[in-house]
Amino acid sequence: MRSLSHISNLAKSVGNAVIVDPLTAGSARDPHDPRGHGSDGKIAATVTTTCLTSIGFVLVAIFQSERLNSEDAYITCLIIILGIAVIAIFSMLWISVVAHLNTERWLRNDASEHKDGLKISITFLWVFGMASVVQEALELTVNVSCLDFQHELNTTGYKYRWYMIGTNTSIILFYCVQLSFVSFFIRYRLGNYISINYGLLFVLTTNAVLWFISEKEEVDGYYDDEPGQAANRTQDPCYWNSNITMLVSSSLNPYLSPASIEFFLLSSGLILAMIPKHTESNALEEDTWSSEEMVPLIQHSETQPLLRRPHHPVTHFSFIILVIVFNLTLLTGNIVFVFVLPRDSSMFCTWIVIDSFYKLVMVIVIMLIYYHIYLYGKPKPGNHQLKPGQYILLIATTGTVAVCVFGMIGGIQVLDPLKGFLYTTDNTFDIIIAFLQTILLIHIERVNWNRTEEACIPTDLLCIFLAICNMSYWIVDSFIDVRYAESYHITGPVFDKENWEDVQDDLAPMLIFYRFHAFLDWYIIYCKLRRV
Repeated sequence: MRSLSHISNLAKSVGNAVIVDPLTAGSARDPHDPRGHGSDGKIAATVTTTCLTSIGFVLVAIFQSERLNSEDAYITCLIIILGIAVIAIFSMLWISVVAHLNTERWLRNDASEHKDGLKISITFLWVFGMASVVQEALELTVNVSCLDFQHELNTTGYKYRWYMIGTNTSIILFYCVQLSFVSFFIRYRLGNYISINYGLLFVLTTNAVLWFISEKEEVDGYYDDEPGQAANRTQDPCYWNSNITMLVSSSLNPYLSPASIEFFLLSSGLILAMIPKHTESNALEEDTWSSEEMVPLIQHSETQPLLRRPHHPVTHFSFIILVIVFNLTLLTGNIVFVFVLPRDSSMFCTWIVIDSFYKLVMVIVIMLIYYHIYLYGKPKPGNHQLKPGQYILLIATTGTVAVCVFGMIGGIQVLDPLKGFLYTTDNTFDIIIAFLQTILLIHIERVNWNRTEEACIPTDLLCIFLAICNMSYWIVDSFIDVRYAESYHITGPVFDKENWEDVQDDLAPMLIFYRFHAFLDWYIIYCKLRRV
């Protein structure tokens, strides 16, 4: 009996060492437990989901490229999408049940007082989510209509139609469940449990893999008009010859595809804000709530509200006129360049001059805010670490700078010296804006404002000006596709038209998300300053 007991203990120890401990590694949920039982599993969950994300990227990259010639690759893609979507849905449903049962402990009652960024973030999340649902619903409609398709029964699309219907349905459910889950439980401070950490991080993995698939389809020209260039047209003639696909999906794809990419990135930022803190006690000690985990926020530590005079009507009126003129000029110039005279050199130079002037004004406004911080602010004491939303901002900044560096190289290679100089200057301004703006958005959260009088140009109006500028550029980069029209002019020994468009397919989404993230950040800072 003693030997059996030793064997049992040995097997238990080996099982803990090989399986249990690696999958539950993390900090103790209760720091007062001397034996360290009750791990939150955050380390294991983070490493596990990181590895799964890398595996998912590799599998998608391989099988998405090979599915045109291989039925196995075709069905593998469908199974991967179906599997991760179903697991993510069950993860969110499980967390929802646990959170509902712990509503009294986890619900943050003060959330309604600190929702400047949350309301607008959730609003845009629903806009992007509904656009993504429409895109997936169009594919589902075509696949259902093709169930009666009785020609060419040996095609891959016909044999695996039900798999495609299941995949479309699971993705739609994933969108809807995630929208409801994030919108409702963003108000909760979730408990630091293994299942919750694994569940939230797996939802992030699913968002990352589906975002990568969307990017891959964008690069591959999934809805390209040329029959020989889009993947799987020969494998599924019913789908690609459908009137819905040819007339509706192809027309809406330039607008729906950016929305789905923005949905995955924005939702990931909000879910990062929902990840439990290190200990439950720390979470309960915080007396205020903010969405600063998703985007940087400005706070103040004064116990008494500062007195501030309302803006002078002339200041407000002049500011409104300035914003309208600036943004209408930018949008009009881009629309004319892209849709009317995309190949005209003089129009290209005119547009670049307008765009460069617009960015120069943005640089001046950013420097004015730095000057206001110098006059009216002082650094907060303490050692402040970067938050998840700020890491996302930094990652998006790297993509933005990369796009602009490619633009500078493209401008240098242009044979026309005037055109090359203007385009290089324009991209240089973009890099300066990304650099100064990112530093300012992170730094301004660490500033206490000590002032009772307004500056000549109020800081909050400068912030809303930058918010609107970034929003305008987000609209331009997402829906007008200026950088693709630039390919007619940025050609030379380094980049030709095709290579330039490939670079934009790969890096432009990071630039687009940077514009949107910066817009949210500046809007939140504007709302905070209005209350100071």
